[in-house]
Amino acid sequence: MNKQYIYTFLFTSLVLFLASCSNREIKKDIFSMEIPVNSSGEVILDSLNTFYSNGNPKARSELKFFNKKATGKYYTYYESGKPRSIRMYSNGKLDGKSLEFTEKAPVKQETYYKEGKFIKCYLIDTLNEMIFAEYENYIRKSYFDNSKFELLMNDKDSSITHIIRFSAEGHIIQLDGDPLSSFSKEDLDKLDKDYPNWRIEAKHFIPKP
Repeated sequence: MNKQYIYTFLFTSLVLFLASCSNREIKKDIFSMEIPVNSSGEVILDSLNTFYSNGNPKARSELKFFNKKATGKYYTYYESGKPRSIRMYSNGKLDGKSLEFTEKAPVKQETYYKEGKFIKCYLIDTLNEMIFAEYENYIRKSYFDNSKFELLMNDKDSSITHIIRFSAEGHIIQLDGDPLSSFSKEDLDKLDKDYPNWRIEAKHFIPKP
């Protein structure tokens, strides 16, 4: 696969990743409006296993239902037959690790939930098994393929977003808020290691119009 295509796809995936991970909590039972039942109110399990017109599976259920609440795994697929997602449910809520796969590029998203609440998520280059973006506790991070920070963002405060972003050449190209007060010592130590002169550059940074 063309390397430039992969990088372009990774960038596009990163944009979608940052958007999808902003939804940090599943507020209702995801199956509450979708569970097919018969006239006796029993769940019709076979209807959760669906197929494309070419015969390939579209969805496959390993769910068990207790009081109409799902527990177990639910799989979805692309029409090509490649996996699209694997979701784990417990008592009707997302719980544990969910996976989302792309069809044409080596990228997957891992998202972790606890009783329906978002915990953290990662975007992973599956060719190298390298995390190139992550989101946890309001902190978003993305990385260049040399593992150096490309972006650090703190969006906990709705009135201001703290961001520092670097070019591939190692220079600051975006600086908003106050990075020194917004990120952990561990992240700041990594910044110092990745870009030894970033603090000096930040003092004199002038955003381009």
